[in-house]
Amino acid sequence: MMKVFRTWIPREARAFRDFCSSREERFPSAVVRTVTRIVEAVRRRGDSALREFTGKYDGVRGGRIRVAAGELRAAWKATPPAERLALRTAWKNILRFHQAQKTGGFMLGTPYGSLSQVARPVERVGIHVPAGRAPLVSTFLMAAGAARAAGVKDIAVFSPPRFGGKIARPILAAAWMAGVREGYAVGGAQGVAAMVYGTKTVRQVDRVAGPGNAWVQAAKWLTQAGAGCEGASELLVLADSSAVPRSVAVDLLAQSEHTGNEYAVLVTDSKVLASRVLAEMRCMLEGFPRARQAAESLAKRGAIVLVRNMKEGAEEASRFGAEHVEVVCRGAERLVPRIRHAGAILVGPFTPTAAEDYAAGPNHVLPTAGTARYASGLGTRDFIRMVSVTRLTRKGLRKLAPVVAKLARMEGLEGHARSVEVDRG
Repeated sequence: MMKVFRTWIPREARAFRDFCSSREERFPSAVVRTVTRIVEAVRRRGDSALREFTGKYDGVRGGRIRVAAGELRAAWKATPPAERLALRTAWKNILRFHQAQKTGGFMLGTPYGSLSQVARPVERVGIHVPAGRAPLVSTFLMAAGAARAAGVKDIAVFSPPRFGGKIARPILAAAWMAGVREGYAVGGAQGVAAMVYGTKTVRQVDRVAGPGNAWVQAAKWLTQAGAGCEGASELLVLADSSAVPRSVAVDLLAQSEHTGNEYAVLVTDSKVLASRVLAEMRCMLEGFPRARQAAESLAKRGAIVLVRNMKEGAEEASRFGAEHVEVVCRGAERLVPRIRHAGAILVGPFTPTAAEDYAAGPNHVLPTAGTARYASGLGTRDFIRMVSVTRLTRKGLRKLAPVVAKLARMEGLEGHARSVEVDRG
């Protein structure tokens, strides 16, 4: 296990910077070319292209694209009571957090009249739920919770038919619980294109939300002008000698078990802690249900960064800009303001990433690949459009007109200038 992780010390800081920047390439050119062909095919041929690509990439041919409402209801009825309770509890917590985010408009008086901004929720949203190796029901809850809190009434779920040619039952059950009555057994780039452009079977949406692999993200980028910033999952644990090695180890392993491409980084000022974490991970991997995926992630994207102190550690954490940052050290609260770039910060030994990712309330659809420098996690505001409303008075326009006319003529737009100078009665 000692060879699994890359390890850097302060004098090798350049190596860590290179490791950070290696995430910057969002989509390989081959992916963009393939996704462009898929998107265009769906845009031109609709359902026939959907069936072609679902058969090619998901191995499902001849299945129904549209999921009947009765199938959603049946999935909920087939859900065991303990699972229903877990879904309802997580849903309640997620809604509560995102409803607190909701912002209304404002009214501003000026010498020229009144200016205001009104909130309008997106009317129709499609939520993609990945299902490559597991039905990520929590991802649906996160995206749907933010949309519902924003006031979105019309939500559809779409996911690859990887489970007997159908969407996984837990996803359908969660959708029914959340009031969603529309589903499509299609995923990937072809699913995104179908939702964005619409087909004979698939009703067009105004916005697509939800994470996915590089193909899904590239399709969102191509069809929605860069919407979505979710890539390979990331966890950086900032810990000192007070951290419990076993807790740090299990959190890093948990983050590494998805696909074999996750980032798991430990930043610490304690060589003893680093050594003990490695020993714990070695033991945990034996008999670990998803040991292969975890080992692949750690081999490719695992790292330990040894720093002189936690202040320097916070700087390295900011440099990395991870999706999740766990702060497990003395005086953790004081370090939080120093972590400038992160999708989510989890403070203290009792805030594991999984708790937030599933049920604490905050959204787990977060910026990755360094985009935390300028992007935020999915939230209520992503489903709200702010519309400005301007009402000028006669006197106000008269006072403002010379300014507008001057600027318009500076740009060579005489018509614009005259439009504010004309007598409007």
